[in-house]
Amino acid sequence: MRAMNYADILDHFGTQVAAAQALKINQSNLSDWKGRGSIPPLRQLELEALTAGKLKAGSECDKFRVPGHQAA
Repeated sequence: MRAMNYADILDHFGTQVAAAQALKINQSNLSDWKGRGSIPPLRQLELEALTAGKLKAGSECDKFRVPGHQAA
């Protein structure tokens, strides 16, 4: 499974402001992700949980999942 990207987040939340508010982080953090071209694995898992699985964390996040926990 491919990792979620910045565009996926904006598509879901509509704006960078809304995404930052949902994650309770500064907008500059999201800008950093855009510039880096990747979303940190733990943030991907947080976004997957916040969106009830509408955004999916990439396979690189699997090592951070709680054993026995099913992805949404």
